[in-house]
Parts: sequence; C-alpha cells; structure tokens
Amino acid sequence: MPKQALRQNDFGGTFGGFLDIPHLYNGRNKTFFFFSYEGLRLTNPTPSQLYEVPSNYLRQAAPAALQPFLASFPVSNQPDNGNGLSYYNAGYSAPSSIDTSSIRIDHSFSDKFKIFGRYSDSPSDSTSRQPSDLAQVNATIRNVKTLTLGVTSIFSPEMDNEFRFNVTGNDYKSARTLDNFGGATPLALENIPGLQSNSWLTFFLFYDLYPYYLLEPQSNRERQINVVDSFTHTLGRHNLKYGVDYRRLVASEALPPLWEVGFYFDEASVLSNQTSGINMYKQSINMKAVYPNTSLFVQDEWKVNDRLSLSCGLRWELNPRRTMRMATLRTPSTTSQT
Repeated sequence: MPKQALRQNDFGGTFGGFLDIPHLYNGRNKTFFFFSYEGLRLTNPTPSQLYEVPSNYLRQAAPAALQPFLASFPVSNQPDNGNGLSYYNAGYSAPSSIDTSSIRIDHSFSDKFKIFGRYSDSPSDSTSRQPSDLAQVNATIRNVKTLTLGVTSIFSPEMDNEFRFNVTGNDYKSARTLDNFGGATPLALENIPGLQSNSWLTFFLFYDLYPYYLLEPQSNRERQINVVDSFTHTLGRHNLKYGVDYRRLVASEALPPLWEVGFYFDEASVLSNQTSGINMYKQSINMKAVYPNTSLFVQDEWKVNDRLSLSCGLRWELNPRRTMRMATLRTPSTTSQT
C-alpha cells in the first residue's frame, strides 16, 4: 500500500502598539492594542488496516432494492469469508484546519482606573472516514468565540478590585456524506421513498457495518456567561481576597423530524430481504438545558515571617439542578421489510 500523506503547515503573526487614528484619536500612553493570528493546516494519515465490506457475491445476489446500499461500501478483491463479507485493506489521510485570531485593547484612564476588552475567534474544521464504511465522509465544523471585558480599580495601596465579564459561544455542526472511496457507488438518497431532505437514515449490516447518512447537518450550540468580581485588601502581613464567581451555561440541540433505521444482521436476511425491523421515527425535538452556578470565596495569603507563608481559604458553591426545556412529538412505526 502507498504511504499516506502527512503534512503540517503552521503560520501566523502578531502586531501591536498604541492606538493612533490620525486626526481623530491619539492614544499614546493611554490606549494600546494587540492583534494575533495563527493558522494550522494538517493532513494526518490513518495507517492501512483490514476492514470488512460486503463481498462481491453478496452485492450481486442481493435483491435489487438492497444492492444500492451494498454498493455504497468500498469494493474488495478478496474472496468471500463465508458469511457474505470480504476483507478490504486501505488507509487514508484526514485533513483538518484551524484559524485563531484575537484582538485586545487596553485603556488607562489613570493609574487607578484601567479597562480592557479582548475578542477571539477560532473556527476549525476536520474530515474523517467512518471505520464501518470508509466511503462515508464525516465532516465537522466548530467555531468558538469569546468576548472578555475587564475593569481594574485601585482605591488605595492596600485595596483594589478586579471585575471580569465573559461571553463564550461554541457552535458545532457535523454532516455525513458518501463518496466513491475504494470503488464505492454513493447511494442516491433522493431515490429512497419518504426520505426528506432533513432526515436521518441508517442501514445496519451484520451488527457493525453501517453507512450512516445525516442529510441535514447536526448542530449543537453552547453559550456561557461568566461574571467574576474580586476585592483584595492588604492588612499587615495578610493579603485578603473576597469574591464572587457566577456562570450560566445554555446548551441547545435540534433533532431532525424523521429517522429511518434498517437492520440486517446476517447474510440470509440480506438475500431474503427480511429485516429485523425498519424503524421510522417521526419526531420533532428541540432541547435546551440551562446550567447555573454561583460561587463565593474568601482567601488569605498570610506571610507569617520571611521564611513561612500560609495560604488558606473558604469557597461556597451553589449548583442548582439544571433546567431542561424539551418540545417532543414522536411517533414510531415498525415494518418487517423494505
């Protein structure tokens, strides 16, 4: 087998300084910015190994209704193992990429009052192949965005306060499609009766072989709000800190309205086109979970003497039961054959 490709390209740069907008604003010694970007392009090889695929005999002898499903697997030139399957040896390289950019702006109103803002965006994507069917391409897209605002207030040489506000968004999408890897013939999904453009379809063969088609990309979304405030007070050899940490995470997911699953657990069931059940679920599910968390803390950094320091503290956390909102309409039905 030919050696699979391995490539990695990492590039980027940074740029910063004081903010100066000619004829509009001069931020010298007051306002500063810093921008950074890093890109990564990776092609990661998967070593060649043995997989099982439908044998050529099974592809030809199966009923016409099932032949398009069997043809969606790579083609083997090895003999039948005696159970309708043949070995197939292959490897591939999986590409992925990530682009990370961020910008931070700091502004000083005075030596005692400063603010900053930071924004980052990290879109990424990756592609892999399903081990149960190498002709199935699994593509994922993830985008993480964060916004942080901060305020530092110095009241005196012994007292100061720091406030932070953060919003983080995490969007995830995944899609599964079929291609002609290893001589496979992609299944024409539009020819399957009753299947909608936003449905799921799964064809289980011999327990562990299945092309898993997700016609509409699956999406998950997370949003987190984080507020932290801490007050520091120095008393002699004691450095006391009091604070509050509040977080609220909202996770949501929507599932497609139709999910069709067919089960063929041996060669005889394929040749006779007798399934262990074709389940069709008509459903409408929109889930939204909320996870709140509140923490209060106090800590003391006590310098007993020049050679001994003690650190102690107390933290109280409130983690109430998550709240879940779900709208569901589900009507399952089962038939015995295609």
